[in-house]
Amino acid sequence: MKRKDKQVVLIVEDNKEYQSLLALGHEKSRISCDCIFADSAENALLYLHDESPNLILLDYELPGINGLQLLDQLKKSESWKGIPVLMFSMHGTDKLVDRAYARGAQGFMDKPDDYASAIELWQDLRTFWRSGDVVSEWD
Repeated sequence: MKRKDKQVVLIVEDNKEYQSLLALGHEKSRISCDCIFADSAENALLYLHDESPNLILLDYELPGINGLQLLDQLKKSESWKGIPVLMFSMHGTDKLVDRAYARGAQGFMDKPDDYASAIELWQDLRTFWRSGDVVSEWD
């Protein structure tokens, strides 16, 4: 089921502190979208069976299935392969970034480590969406 009323970002992040930081950055950036958090790849897949977000922000380091493995599942699925996926990590080595792009990620970002960088992440997401016409309006 696709939500029509508001843009939706599914954030797959297991660390509660980072979830809070991302939520606060979203709130302060004043970007109009709903944020849904999943704390594992498995919970993200459960959510995706019922909803279709406009964007997935995917952490690499997850318990169980890691971000690259989830990305593989998303891009192989007829239902999910069209959803833009941006990966992020504290350890974004060139090799990891290359692997993410090779598997279909539309971008790779450094995980924010403070309040200012969390707001900046949301501003970067707005720019990404607008530049690629992924979403017609996101203000």
